[in-house]
This record gives sequence, structure tokens and C-alpha cells, in this order.
Amino acid sequence: MKFRVVTVLILSFGGLVLVSAMALLVLALQQAVENTQLALSFEVEKLLEEAEQESRLFYGMAEAEARWLTEAVEDGVIAPGDAQAMQLVLAGALSTQPQIEAVTYQLPDGAGFYYDRATGAITSVTWPRGWRVSDRGVRAGGVWVLRPSALDGSHRATFVSTARDGDGAPLGTFGIRIDPSLLSQRLSQDAEFRGFSLTRFLLFNDRVVLAHPNLADAGPNFRPTIDDVDDPYLMALATADRLTPRLVAPIENADIFFLAKPGLDDQVFAVRQDTYRQTGGRVTIGVHFERAAGDAEINRLYVSIAVGVALVVASLAVALWIGARAARPIRAFAEAARSVERGDLDGTPTLRPSRLIELNEAAHAFNGMVDGLRERAKIRDLFGKYVPENVAKMLISDEGASEPRQATATVFFLDIAGFSSMSEKMTPRQVIETMNAFFSRAVEIIEENKGVVTQFQGDAVVAVFNTPVEDPDHAYHAVKSAQTICEAARDERFAGQQLSCRIGVNTGPLVSGAVGASNRLSYTVHGDAVNVAARLEQMNKETETTILVSGTTAALVEEIPLRAIGSMPIRGREAPVALYTVDELVARAAE
Repeated sequence: MKFRVVTVLILSFGGLVLVSAMALLVLALQQAVENTQLALSFEVEKLLEEAEQESRLFYGMAEAEARWLTEAVEDGVIAPGDAQAMQLVLAGALSTQPQIEAVTYQLPDGAGFYYDRATGAITSVTWPRGWRVSDRGVRAGGVWVLRPSALDGSHRATFVSTARDGDGAPLGTFGIRIDPSLLSQRLSQDAEFRGFSLTRFLLFNDRVVLAHPNLADAGPNFRPTIDDVDDPYLMALATADRLTPRLVAPIENADIFFLAKPGLDDQVFAVRQDTYRQTGGRVTIGVHFERAAGDAEINRLYVSIAVGVALVVASLAVALWIGARAARPIRAFAEAARSVERGDLDGTPTLRPSRLIELNEAAHAFNGMVDGLRERAKIRDLFGKYVPENVAKMLISDEGASEPRQATATVFFLDIAGFSSMSEKMTPRQVIETMNAFFSRAVEIIEENKGVVTQFQGDAVVAVFNTPVEDPDHAYHAVKSAQTICEAARDERFAGQQLSCRIGVNTGPLVSGAVGASNRLSYTVHGDAVNVAARLEQMNKETETTILVSGTTAALVEEIPLRAIGSMPIRGREAPVALYTVDELVARAAE
């Protein structure tokens, strides 16, 4: 089955735009949902924290008062047996704490004092044996007790704290009794969330209601449960299933849900366990508000969806129009591409400019590509046979001719000192990375000095100067390359490794050319000059030098100071060879 270019272009381009637009729309909506969740979560968490702060402030002030009285007894500031002094102390303690109704002080034998805010009198009392705690005391730091009073039967919360002597024996126990209706009054203030009603509450063991706006006027003899506060949502809290709302992100150490019960599913709950104080039970701080408080975010999401769909439709329409307009130059592209596919580069037409910027740039790039392919077709085989760049350039200029050449040139032979033993301590990857890093630097220096690298032999490099490209200063450039590479090895690290090298430089007649099979050649140099350079590199071990330069090379180098170190026989040659080294490098190494 075949299709017209215009059909494929419209379908593919339009489909791509549609898929891209839909993907962007989905991502945008997902981000919008996440932002909405985080925003609502932040506000709900703030509601919880406000209720939690009110609770801590309300109960915390009573706890602080009890602990102050306890420490005063332990430090001897208060004499528990002096009723008059105790009355003054307790009256002062109550004067700044409106939520405290009464204060008791119980001695280990059950006797003690009871101070009532309403009467302002202190009474000596004896607690029933089952209500005595001073004989053993309570845990350090105090504890809240939620049960009817042994003295008047009232249902109030009492914070109990025991004073102890230096041996840990109880001296007496203070009880700070508070009126929780005042907390209910506080929680009923500003009971609104986004214009909808808000209810804050505190529960004990999921049943007893410690604070609720409907308990602001509760009497002291009333101990309400969730069934007594005229809050149908709170009544169903313990029995109804809970569903997690989708538009509120999870809150740390809190539960967010709404009740899965017909008629009661219009309220969102957020609850958190209060671990701030010791109660002998579980205290829950919570809020509930109408689900409609999140309608604004939902409406914004609907608007975002509508706008996104409209943009997708508009983008698709524009894409179809552009696809149709782009069909004609695309056909020209197709015809030119088929010509390239056939290998008919000379017969490939030049694409005409287009009024569409992208297509115009594409046509220009395609024409440039074809020109490049034509040139690459000519040099493809050459680059497959000859590696050095200068050699490739020479072959291109000579139209592929490669005749052996004889020339007087300078041969450069480099070897990494001690690399074999070093590589035994390295991973194969480290070995390759180190060699590549060093060789890259060495080749850069050699090519900057007009040299040509002909071979890489393990951890050695062979380079030649003055062939195939003539260089009248080939000896100087070779010695300069050796000097610079040795300095780089001394001052730089390669793949994290510190390296050193040995270099032999020799000038003499040699033959350069392509050697190998008919379909795979390698450009190389041959001759006695090459052998001498290789031997000089090895003789650095005997002379304890880094660079050895032969006398034939030294005679051509005037710009770099060279120091003669004598003449030495070389295997394969009858006459000894005069040897020189680079004084400047020696001087720097000494520094």
C-alpha cells in the first residue's frame, strides 16, 4: 500500500502535533492537579496546626503552672504544711490562668488542701484511699487525668504532678483542674474556611469529646461523648467508612478523609494524634468542613481542561494547514533523496529555496549534504587507507596518487616510562583511559609542530617531521615537541595518573609511503634513521635522561640549548652515535 506525500505529511505532522499537544495537556493538567492538592493540603494542615496550637497553649499553661508549683515544693520555697501560705501561693497561681478552676495538693497520707477559684478559700481535705496518688506519685513530668473528681464529682481534666525529695520519695502531688469549655469557646472563634463552616474538636479515645464549639456552655457535671454534642458528622466518625479525597495531598502524621455515608459525605475530616502530652489514652485533634470549600479549585481545573482541548484543536488545524503547504517542497525532497539513494550524486537536483524558513534551511542543508557526499565519495577510500591528516590532504591534492618518497626527515620515538608495571595495578578501563588522555595531548603537540604520527605501538608513539609535508625546521620542531611533551608529562595528570616518558629523536634519510594490502594500507616510514630513533629512546635508561637527540639532529637545532653527553655505540651501526639531551628540561627538573 502506498500513500501520497501530502497525505503522509498531513497525517504524520498532524498526528505528531496532536500527540504532542495532548501530552502537554496531560502534563499541564497533572501539574495543575498536583498544585491544587498541595494548596488544599497546605491550608488544611494549617487548620490542624491552629487547632493544635490552641490546645497546646490551653493545656500547656496549666502544665507549666503545676510544674512550677512542684519545683517550688522540691526546692523548699513552699511549705506544704502551712495552709495560709499555701492559700496565697495557690491564689497567685490561679490569678493569671482563667482556665484553671481549682488546685489541689495531696500529701502522701491522703491529707491535703483544695483551693477553689469560685470561693477563693482553701480547704483541708482527706482523699479516699482509692483516689490517693501521693503515696507513690506519678511519672516524672506529670500526667493528665480524665475522670470525675473525688471531691465534688465534676467531670474535668486534671493535670497531676508529684514533688519528690532528693531520694525520689514523694513529698506531695499537685492537681491542676481546668475548665475545657473555655477551649471550646476558643475553637468556636473564626470557625470558617473559605466562606464555609468549620468545626474544630478534640477527642479522647475516639469517644469522649474534650472540646467542641457546641460545648462552649457545658456545665461541670457533663462528660460528653460524640453522641452528645449534636454533631451528626462526629457521631458517625467511629462507624462510617472513610474515603480519601483526591484533591488533597497527604499530610504528614495526619489523616484526611470524608465519610462514606449517604447524607454525611459532604464534610471533609482532617485528624491528627496529639503526642504532646501524657494522658493515659489517645487524644485526637481534628477539624471538619464542607467539601464545597474545594469547588473553586475543581472549577479552575474544568476551565483548564476546556482551554487545553481548545488549544489542541487549534494546533491540529494549524498543523494540517502547514502540512498541506509543505507538501510541494517535500516532493522535491523525496525526488532528490531517491537520486541520492541510487548513488547518482551528480544527477541529484539542487533544491530551490522556500518561503518557509525551516524548509528553506532544510533545503540549504540538504544541498550542502549532497556537496559533502560528493566530496566524501572521492576521499572515502583514501581516508580508509591513510590515517594522518596531512597524508590525507596530500592524497586529495594528488587525486589519490601515492608514490613512495625518499627524504631526509627527523624521526620522533616516544615511550611511556614504566607503563607496563603501572598498568598491572590498574583496571583495563583505567589503562585505556590513561593512554588515550596522554596520546591525545602528545598528538596535539606533535601536530602543532607540523609532525605526523605514523604509528601507535602499545604505549609508544612514532612520528615523523618533514614528510609527507616539507618542513625546513623539522629538526627543531621534533626537539620542541619532545621538550613540550616531557614538560606536559611532568606538570599534568592524565586520567588521574602522573606519567613520565622517554623520547629518542634522530635525523636521517628514510623512505615514506603506503605499506599493506591492496585494500588496506598504512602510511609509515622506513630506514636506519627510524631504527636509531627507537634505540635512542631505549638508551635513555642507560644515560638517565628523558630525551636523547642524535648528533645529526643536534647539528640542525640552534634555538634550543642542547648538552652533549658523549658518544655511544648503537646496535646495528659500526660507528658510535653522538648523543645530546635538552639542557632546559634538565634545569627545570632540577628546580
